Amino acid sequence: MPPRTPTIGPMDLEAFWTACERRSLGESADIKPALEPLSRAHDHELAGAVEQGRAALAEARALTAPFTRVHRVLGARLSARTGDASELVAARTELEELLSALPEQESSTRGRILHTLAVIALREHRLAPAETLFAAALRTVTTEPVVTWILDGFAQVLVNTGAWEEARRLYAALMGRRRVLGDVLGVAITAGSLGRMLVSLHRPAEGASVAAEAIAETAGKIPDTTLLRLATLHLDACLDLGPGVPESAARLESLVSGMGDRTHYLVGYALLSLARAASKERASDLFARADHHFTLGPMRAWARYSAARVLPERVVEDASDDEPVTEAVVFGRLLLAERAHAEGDVARRRQALERAYFAVRRASHPVWRESVDRVARILDPDLFMDETARRFTARSMDELSRPTSDVCTIVFCDIVKFTSLSQVLSPDDLIAASRGFFELAVPLLAQHRVRPLAYLGDALLAVAEGEDHHGRGIAFARALVGRVIRVRDARAAAGLTVPTGLDGAPLPFRIRGGVATGPVVMGVLGNGFKQEFTAIGRTCNLAARLQALAEPDEVVAEATVEEPTERVTLKGFDAQQIPIVRVAGDR
Repeated sequence: MPPRTPTIGPMDLEAFWTACERRSLGESADIKPALEPLSRAHDHELAGAVEQGRAALAEARALTAPFTRVHRVLGARLSARTGDASELVAARTELEELLSALPEQESSTRGRILHTLAVIALREHRLAPAETLFAAALRTVTTEPVVTWILDGFAQVLVNTGAWEEARRLYAALMGRRRVLGDVLGVAITAGSLGRMLVSLHRPAEGASVAAEAIAETAGKIPDTTLLRLATLHLDACLDLGPGVPESAARLESLVSGMGDRTHYLVGYALLSLARAASKERASDLFARADHHFTLGPMRAWARYSAARVLPERVVEDASDDEPVTEAVVFGRLLLAERAHAEGDVARRRQALERAYFAVRRASHPVWRESVDRVARILDPDLFMDETARRFTARSMDELSRPTSDVCTIVFCDIVKFTSLSQVLSPDDLIAASRGFFELAVPLLAQHRVRPLAYLGDALLAVAEGEDHHGRGIAFARALVGRVIRVRDARAAAGLTVPTGLDGAPLPFRIRGGVATGPVVMGVLGNGFKQEFTAIGRTCNLAARLQALAEPDEVVAEATVEEPTERVTLKGFDAQQIPIVRVAGDR
């Protein structure tokens, strides 16, 4: 792609933002002298050089609107870069005030504000607002490379909410876009994020493959710390996988040696991985060297956990329940459970697993929860089943096994034209489509206190019980439809191909929902060969009929407290006029 040299005029906001962003790809731009300090501040912010960026902003003189507002945006971005909690709040407040008063014609600045607010929300672990803000930014900004930055943030939200299939799909597309842009560093960063997610989900072969390909493609073209991150990922994957450890460890050792006496947390993590691959005698020395590179408490705690994992004589530290939950806390408790299991101490094993579950409930971190589920499923299946039941119902498996009848709300959502998709997608892609849909629903089920009853291939059957169950059921269905819309928009922005049916019509990712409220009988059906907890009765059938009545991206709900927008006659309910409301997805 040939370099561009746009000239920045006094009101040419879009050209200014685009030129600054493309400088990160090595392109040049002819920027007016009065705006040069702003562009340098932008460069420093991207590099994380906060003080240099603030110094550049201080040089900006005699700015007029709209660039006075650009100055404020860059100042807020630099504050957000510090990582300090109070500065994040101040940056968010500044940007929200600026956004509320921003002239409509300054859409390019609006898009950058939305993007920055999304990044701040992600750093504050406010994942639902972050996803909504990233989606809004995508609707506002269309230029590269900022679109890839927004998509990268969107993918991070998907990872942190447990929507791993959609995150995998998006990361793979992002690497392709960054190759086209010539963004070698971006390719390496995205590969690292994708590979780390795969290893965390116990898919080391895929993680090792992603890391190896990225190392081969980017070696010699990226900073040594980025290459070190990829090489550490590759060794971690090989250690989980088995083959390839000596070659991977030798490469990582060479990179660490090349860093000399430089202190960097990534060197510390590399040494932790090397310790896993080393003999017991050498591992102790490597753990001691790694500790020198960590300054933050959570990093030091992870180093201590890593040492205890490799060296059986090391004591596993466990934090009190009043302390913040970190990765080391969760995995340390799992290690305690594994040691108790090996010693045959059932009571101590149960206590450690219960404390691990307590930690992941506090942290609300799906990758950690997945790891706890995986260990509990093997070591203590009864606890795993009981915890899974309580996660969505606040009731034990014993309570759920008794048949009940109650007035509640049934939600039925399915993927539009899934039969057509099943005829054109490969078996792997078809399963991935279903899995991705259900993963998107999980955090919303917990948020709205809705219990999943069944995954029916392309459909989700769920129930809301208790206080305001009707309102929560509709809110869940709208939220799920809205989330699918946001994911579909992200797919389109990433350039992902939309499948085409046998009739030649496109088959975009769309769902619809039906919601009905009334008496429901719930209990266990089946026998020793197969059992499942489910709901039966008129209300379940009605929810399915209403779902079929909905348009794509729409929810049709039985009107129980709302003023109905229409009345319909449905198959199986011929003698009744069902009052309904139609609502759009909550974007």
